[in-house]
Amino acid sequence: MATSLLTTGPITLDPTVYPQSCVSAAATAYAEFLQLNPVPDTDRSNDFEIVILPAFASNGARLRGEFLNYVLDLSIQHHVRCE
Repeated sequence: MATSLLTTGPITLDPTVYPQSCVSAAATAYAEFLQLNPVPDTDRSNDFEIVILPAFASNGARLRGEFLNYVLDLSIQHHVRCE
């Protein structure tokens, strides 16, 4: 079975699309459900691992997807305001 972006593995959030302020805001909003950890041994500060907290592991893919959608929504709002 192929690895899905929604189930596992590190992600890279391009800072030109996903401003750091938006990533941080989303991480704060979802702190009850997950942690956003930098990927060790990488020179890119925009590589992250989404770690679902144990109490919510059964909803991991859904939470990961919701988190990524939320970051995208915040980023779109940011770019619209800045234009």
